[in-house]
Amino acid sequence: MADFFSTVFIGLVVGSVYALAGTGLVLTYRISGVFNFAQGAIGMFFAYVYFQLNQGGPMNLVFFHYTQTWKLPSVVALLLVVGVLAPATGWFLDAALFRKLRDTGMVVKIVATIGILIALQGLAGVVWGQSHALHPSFLFPQHTYSLGGVLFPETHLITLLLVVALALGLIAFLRFSPLGVRMRAVVDRPDVSELMGVNSGRISGLAWAIGTAFGALAGILLAPFYGVLDVQTLTFLVIIASAAAVLARLESVPLTLLGGLAIGVAQQVIQRYVRGEAGVQLEAAIPFIVLLGVLFLPIRWPDTPDRPPPAPKRTAKPTTFRQRSLRVGLIGLAVIVPTLFATQEWRGLIAAVPGMALIFLSLVLLSGYAGQISLAQAAFAGFGALIAAHLVTDHGWPMLLAALVGALVTIPLGALLAFRATRLSPLFLGFATLGFGALMDQLAFNNTHFSNGLSGEPIPRPGFLHGNLAYFLFSLLVFALFALAVSNLRRGKTGLALAAMRDSPVGVASLGASVARLKFVAFCVSAFIAGLGGALYSATGGLASPTYFFTLNSLLILALAVIGGITSWVGALIGATLFLLFSHVFDLPLVHNSWIAAHLFHGQLPALLPVFFGLGAIGLAQNPHGVIDQIRQGTLRTGEIASWVLGLGRRRRAEPAERVVQLPDAEPVVAAVSGNGALVSFPHGHLYHRPDCVLTVGKEDGSTVPGSRDGMRPCPVCEPELAAT
Repeated sequence: MADFFSTVFIGLVVGSVYALAGTGLVLTYRISGVFNFAQGAIGMFFAYVYFQLNQGGPMNLVFFHYTQTWKLPSVVALLLVVGVLAPATGWFLDAALFRKLRDTGMVVKIVATIGILIALQGLAGVVWGQSHALHPSFLFPQHTYSLGGVLFPETHLITLLLVVALALGLIAFLRFSPLGVRMRAVVDRPDVSELMGVNSGRISGLAWAIGTAFGALAGILLAPFYGVLDVQTLTFLVIIASAAAVLARLESVPLTLLGGLAIGVAQQVIQRYVRGEAGVQLEAAIPFIVLLGVLFLPIRWPDTPDRPPPAPKRTAKPTTFRQRSLRVGLIGLAVIVPTLFATQEWRGLIAAVPGMALIFLSLVLLSGYAGQISLAQAAFAGFGALIAAHLVTDHGWPMLLAALVGALVTIPLGALLAFRATRLSPLFLGFATLGFGALMDQLAFNNTHFSNGLSGEPIPRPGFLHGNLAYFLFSLLVFALFALAVSNLRRGKTGLALAAMRDSPVGVASLGASVARLKFVAFCVSAFIAGLGGALYSATGGLASPTYFFTLNSLLILALAVIGGITSWVGALIGATLFLLFSHVFDLPLVHNSWIAAHLFHGQLPALLPVFFGLGAIGLAQNPHGVIDQIRQGTLRTGEIASWVLGLGRRRRAEPAERVVQLPDAEPVVAAVSGNGALVSFPHGHLYHRPDCVLTVGKEDGSTVPGSRDGMRPCPVCEPELAAT
């Protein structure tokens, strides 16, 4: 019994650190409306900074190497990191980025914080990746007390008391201090608090300073429990902290503390009493089981209002079919021609791009068109790839048939998440998909029976596609077919309904359309495309390795999808190219031997690639249409400047941007189209529909629209041409 209570005590200590990070998440979210998915990366980075200041040793500072021979005492280093550097970083991030994201969509906020996560991971890997001199150690004395056989290490006891004291101090500060009252006022009614003279920007900066300090302290306290400083392990602290915060519905600091303590105790009890591989996997999966399981409870979760992404700026005339065909042909030539002249090594790398582009295309449909957040696309892809690999290796199925079946088997996973997507707001849906992806990491991708551990399962190519060029052309054809299908879906009735749902789910539901059915279709089709893409991508190298499909890759895929353009199949192709080929570009002699790469960055450009990706995701988060839209707008501006210069600045008569067409008063638009068949309207509605419109399915209270009825407008889904006029 004493052994059990000793285990519970250690669990309370670890859980208190989880709760500390979760408290910072709750505080920053409640004040600013931005959930910081980079909290774990912040804790990881400042843990490295603390132990560097305390222990010294070599650092790679990108432009030069530095060996720190001086050392700061533990208390001084801790106060410097947690009391100065971390709060200053939080204040800066809020002022420079998060304050501007308050009124943006949830996808924008999530991608911006994911960009910070990726950048900090990359930076830590460059600065400390090759250094093995840092060894995390507990901050406090190592003396152990015993009471009735129950062991109480002094360092653990002080850690627990410190975290509980900080939580209680924060609660008292928010409840009783004048500044805390103003912070709660900003949370409850930011508009009214501004009218009362409260500086919401200053309050938001203070909240981010406290939240970042809590994250840094959590990383410093947690690192000794793992025994080693590891970039990815400490970064995953954010998912565990998210589970504790979600248990509190992102609202209560005391409930966050209790949730973190419960998760820590459960992990330590399983570690102590469950043996073998099952115990190891279950211990690591506990936070994700809690996160996903709680979100599946039939309770009402807080609503996190979302805004649709801004529409791309259209300053040019709509393209014709011939222009679109010419553009597709030029893109095809730009993709195929370099491959024909590439070396065998590069052909092997390029051959994997179409399969990965399918995974990105699944996000275009789900997030770009339907506006649904998914942080588990890599999990869908990995599941489909491993199912296909088992069918090929264990049962002798043809690879292409196995890939198709693997994609079909992935659909129920998409349906499972679609079931919750209808009942969760965008942010909590992001938590559900994040928890699902992390759970797949622990219970599927690390399972030796399913994935053969980290070794993976072989999945050979078909015999007639053995060559890299042949496999590339075949995979590109598959991608082209799915890109065409997704593009046609966007222009069709279902695609327009998905876009309407993304812009206003309540509005679509008020028109009688089934939002649940639309989300179900989007998730299932997206899971199918991702599963097929995972199988085709894995077959390029002949191995379905789980390391390709871990959750951190899902975050990187979402960030690169935004960089490429999450609303276009071209963006999917660009994102996949960046994901797979950009690092190899730095290895080309022309780049590797250049003066900038060799002397300024000292050959470290490939290692800095995650930093560039993270900064790119932050920069383009507010424009989810990606680099394509940026290039188009830049080209148009350049053309305007060139026209002005060539015209020697002559003033030309401005023409109206749009030509207004006056319709005869006696002949309204409704009467002009009423001959196309019976048209339907609904009580208190201002639109008329065709009877087969997707927005009228299941509604029985419609009435026929008379040809002379005034005040009705055509439905933009079933009558897009008329609606445009």
